[in-house]
Amino acid sequence: MTKSISASLPEVVPNQVRLTQQVRLCYLPMEHCKGNYLSLRFLLPLGEMTSTCALLPYVLSRGSNEYPDIDAIDRAADLLYGAEISPMVGSEGEWQVIGFSASFLADRMAPDGCEILDGVLHLLSSLLLSPRTEGATLLPEYVESEKVKLCDRLRSLKDNPDLYAIKRSEELMCAGESYALYERGEESQVAAVTPEALTGAWQNLLSTAPLCITYAGDCALERLKPLLLSRFGRLTATPAPLPPTEVIRQAKGELRRFTEKLPTGQCQLIIGLRSGSVIGDEDHAAFSLLYAMLSSAPTARLFTKVREERSLCYSCSALSDSHKGILLITCGLRRERLQEAEDAIFDQLRALARGDFTDEEFESAKRWLMGRYPILEDSPIALAGWYFSRSPLGLAESPRTEAERIRRVTRADVMHAAGRLSPDTVYTLLDRSRTRKEVSHEN
Repeated sequence: MTKSISASLPEVVPNQVRLTQQVRLCYLPMEHCKGNYLSLRFLLPLGEMTSTCALLPYVLSRGSNEYPDIDAIDRAADLLYGAEISPMVGSEGEWQVIGFSASFLADRMAPDGCEILDGVLHLLSSLLLSPRTEGATLLPEYVESEKVKLCDRLRSLKDNPDLYAIKRSEELMCAGESYALYERGEESQVAAVTPEALTGAWQNLLSTAPLCITYAGDCALERLKPLLLSRFGRLTATPAPLPPTEVIRQAKGELRRFTEKLPTGQCQLIIGLRSGSVIGDEDHAAFSLLYAMLSSAPTARLFTKVREERSLCYSCSALSDSHKGILLITCGLRRERLQEAEDAIFDQLRALARGDFTDEEFESAKRWLMGRYPILEDSPIALAGWYFSRSPLGLAESPRTEAERIRRVTRADVMHAAGRLSPDTVYTLLDRSRTRKEVSHEN
């Protein structure tokens, strides 16, 4: 029987505070850390404005009325003991997440009494609320410059077979669903963005999108609230309601196969499954342990059984989106090994479903996973990410609570979770010397 793992650090209990109708704060007191972390995240539905909004944080981070260029921003950050401020573009399920993140030294660590937190908030609010403009639009020079950079990044995805194959498999697997849209946009759409359109997106963001502020650090809540209100209190709009992420619990119809050919130098195999489990489900802990046994634990079967014992591939692991209920098994391999690797992967899924695993393997993965959760409480960035991914759903369970759920998972629970996995799509990226892209759909 696996025992609970006691943690020496005090448990971090989040405090959810609504600052205005539009702005919500997730406060995480972490007095034991020397560094603080703060993020400003706007939530938007993935849709026709995704490419435009993906460009926005990069343009806003180029300069403001008070800090007109990157040099001025860097000088201000240096005076705040090297605070690091970065634009942020990501996703949670079928929501696009854009904004800024900041990592900086705790005020108590500054030898000269510098109020670092207040300085960081001042800099962030300047970039977000008072960006550099020309006339009535965001500075066209910055818009065009960041468009070129983002288009280059999107184009370079084809130079990374792993990332490109994951993106394409998600697009094909979830065709017709908002999830198929890439949160960083599409090259042709980004290239078409005008300064006027981007300015409109910025104004719309401030007037309709909910803003989630996550703070992890040592500042008392009584001091933090007025600081945040002084910088962001003008954001008082009633946010437009976010559509829930569409969760498809089981694959529809027969397994679909897609093959694409690009000059990648290596083949990629992606097996997409509907997991039937999302964050907030009563049995989601069982899926988390199943995922550890399959891919993330030191004894993970994709690594030990498929890659090491049978040498079928260069790499084999899995990715999970627990908002959408999707599991992707990714494999980099030679073309002649494709069928063997696919058969071996499905063999491992069936073995887990019928309970063909030892008690030692089960308990080892459980101990490893339970030990990972308390570690989050020693990292402001990791803990902020944990709570942010859950707070839009109204969930506030701590990592330790999740560890206790894992402790109670049984072998039968893991078998049930494995049996719920529903194969949806197999995507294969083949290498070829010609540059013309070719996609085929096989029934």
